[in-house]
Amino acid sequence: MEGLEAVIVAEGQIEAEIIRGKLESKGIVAHLDFESAGRLFGIQIDGLAQVRVLVHKSQASAARKILNTEGPPD
Repeated sequence: MEGLEAVIVAEGQIEAEIIRGKLESKGIVAHLDFESAGRLFGIQIDGLAQVRVLVHKSQASAARKILNTEGPPD
């Protein structure tokens, strides 16, 4: 995923979708990167449930600022 940078690692698909929605509501396009085996088989050990939230490098600083100000979802 050239040109993209991880701004946060979520502990599951639902949290990642909420974070993506938060960023996209502020005009920052976000992509999710996850290990498909964890999602396919429901495995949540060894980081398989983790989802990296990626944004374009030019928007990474703004995305981090949004997440640091508003925080990740509870």
